Amino acid sequence: MKTFKDFTGAEGIDKVVECAPYVTEIIIDTEIMGQVDKLSWLELGAKVVKTHSEAFSKLRLALGNEESSDSLSLSYSAAQLMKEILNNKEAIDFFTSFAKTKE
Repeated sequence: MKTFKDFTGAEGIDKVVECAPYVTEIIIDTEIMGQVDKLSWLELGAKVVKTHSEAFSKLRLALGNEESSDSLSLSYSAAQLMKEILNNKEAIDFFTSFAKTKE
């Protein structure tokens, strides 16, 4: 599964900007983000898939990942992406800033 780490340089910048609306939709969800410390990564991934299925599907496709209907694969890939984003202060700052500029 591809994540943001698979893209570098100008391609990486374009990919982050392309994916920003989908990631932003997820990270501004106060219900999900309020539970981050209480959930395992897999539980968080499952919650993201269930709550933001369209945004997550578009995010996966934008990153070049195949469409999947397998619940475990979807939850795992959401968990991996959330872990990558939430463990990177610069990523959180970027997507939070993106959300504020859209408002």
